[in-house]
Amino acid sequence: MAQGMTSDSIYHVNPEKRDHIEFRSSLIRITCERSRAFDADAILTNNSNTIFRQIMKLMLFYGALNRQNGRINKLLITRGVKNKIQLAEVEYTVKNQPVAWQNIAFVRPFSNADLADNLFAGNYGDKLSTILSHWLVGVSSKDRYKKFESLWRAFEQLCDHHNRATVNRKEFDNLREMRTLMEEHHEYFPETDAFMGLKDYAWLRAFQWKQLIYNNYPLTASKMGVWEGYRDNFVLRNTDSRIIQLLRDTLVYRADKLHSVGVKPAIDAHIAQYTAHPVTDNVQLAAFLCCKLAYFIRNKMFHGEVYERNFRFYNTLSDDLQLDEINSVLEVVTYELIDNFRVL
Repeated sequence: MAQGMTSDSIYHVNPEKRDHIEFRSSLIRITCERSRAFDADAILTNNSNTIFRQIMKLMLFYGALNRQNGRINKLLITRGVKNKIQLAEVEYTVKNQPVAWQNIAFVRPFSNADLADNLFAGNYGDKLSTILSHWLVGVSSKDRYKKFESLWRAFEQLCDHHNRATVNRKEFDNLREMRTLMEEHHEYFPETDAFMGLKDYAWLRAFQWKQLIYNNYPLTASKMGVWEGYRDNFVLRNTDSRIIQLLRDTLVYRADKLHSVGVKPAIDAHIAQYTAHPVTDNVQLAAFLCCKLAYFIRNKMFHGEVYERNFRFYNTLSDDLQLDEINSVLEVVTYELIDNFRVL
């Protein structure tokens, strides 16, 4: 916990407008000044209210640092300096905590100082608090589908934040820029590097690559850009030996089409080069999975292109097991992106 820590937290686009926060052994206090009076409903039922957002930042910060050890007993809001007027008192039990963390088994710690600085002193504290809300639900959920949805939302918003300077940006643009960041800055991803180093080709091959290729590169596609994208983004930017073997083994699905449009020679040469001279790039593999495969799964799931998950003959499907593996990758990648939020 951050016991004894004090900070000033920006609550407005004007960085001069700040609230004072302090952490003690049994309470967290935030002192706010506003130009207008708020009643309890205006604060606690309106997530655009600046005091609501400040309280939520504190709870998310507390949850992110404490994980399984955290518990909030009461939320008390008072108004006034000398004669305090009680506006609201909300009591919480183990079952109705405002921030989900009781089930978190994710043990990697955040840097207290960096997380506090990014949440309270930076200009993007509201953005980070929204991301943290999805991340905490994701890592604490025991429902693999809820876990994926929440972790994906966290990842998607981290991508959007990283690419914020781009005007009229699209989701695909954000993913492309995030993939580049991960490929070029391995220093931000030591945990991802170690985690992906444990994964072999058999693990990678078990995912639904055939479905992805059939979906993303349909034979009916007449635009040359689709097949140039296969060559440039699906193949040529990858060097990791596990990805190269995957590309070689799945080339058969679109070999004739790639040959007919003239891009196959470059693909063959690239695969041959890195088959003869294998390279291991664990972070590249994680980027490939998050920005290509997880995005494909997200689209199929969110757009209703697969059966609703409750319709099944067995309790566990092959897709469920694949989703568990993707979730494990998203967990560590989103953790390191949040921990390195200052550089995004």
